Amino acid sequence: MPDHYELSDFVSFEKNNSAGYKGRCSPLQEANIYRWLKAQGFGISAQDDELLIFRRIGEEIRPASVISMKRNFLNFLETARFTGLGNGIDRNNLINWFYDTPPLKRNECFLSCLKEDLSTEESFLMRATCA
Repeated sequence: MPDHYELSDFVSFEKNNSAGYKGRCSPLQEANIYRWLKAQGFGISAQDDELLIFRRIGEEIRPASVISMKRNFLNFLETARFTGLGNGIDRNNLINWFYDTPPLKRNECFLSCLKEDLSTEESFLMRATCA
């Protein structure tokens, strides 16, 4: 893992009329968020019209949820070192952007970036654990 990240890889801030900043997430930035989540072990598999959301931690695979992805990403925003903070943009702007405009959307980009085929054993384990 890098010791710092480029803020512009995830969000862009524009000054708005009220002397504050408004965060915006382009399609490329949105994909970067999902790729970051994938690097954290999160994945999605479609099995028999069922969407399985999981997280790999080492050799282990566990059920996960979109909520756990959001919490993990929020923790990242709260703790990571970002190049690009400063010049009026601070961590509060970043956290406000997260809450004002939830950056995780269950759309085609979300599915394509996080999609992973599970082995038969992994699929069975996920279904048994989620049941």
